[in-house]
Amino acid sequence: MGLIIAALVAFGGFLALFHAFITVTLFTCIRADPNMALISPEADVMLILICLSIAWILGFFQKGVLAFRYVGTRFYGHEQKEQGYITTKWLVAGFPLLPIRSYIVAYRIKEISNPEFEYQKNIMQPVAGYFNWSQMLRTAFISYGVIFWCLGCLWVMFIAPCI
Repeated sequence: MGLIIAALVAFGGFLALFHAFITVTLFTCIRADPNMALISPEADVMLILICLSIAWILGFFQKGVLAFRYVGTRFYGHEQKEQGYITTKWLVAGFPLLPIRSYIVAYRIKEISNPEFEYQKNIMQPVAGYFNWSQMLRTAFISYGVIFWCLGCLWVMFIAPCI
């Protein structure tokens, strides 16, 4: 059951990322045939939000973490405590997208990690207060900073020459 949920989380994250790429290309100065789009940009944004919401909900109920080609859920952060260490589960699509919840991990039961597939099952309990805010904000600042930097580069390449 956990593998099915993990696969659905990865699939929802992939769909959201796919529709985000489609939506970003609509805001460039490259003219394309309007009949090329399968659905409207508004429907794309709606699909992104629906896919991310479903993936987040499924990731919340997922017992471990599973990422296939960096799409799924992963742990980021490591702060040592007496009971174990605190880490935050994130919904990822190449980079952290949405935080799901922070956990205190007592010890790992099973871990499989290679460049294409990552699976981790732990004995863990949720952190009081839902998130370890310093850890979550640090990860969000880095990942969202990279996203905005990439969007800025795309703007300079595609939109700025059209102005």
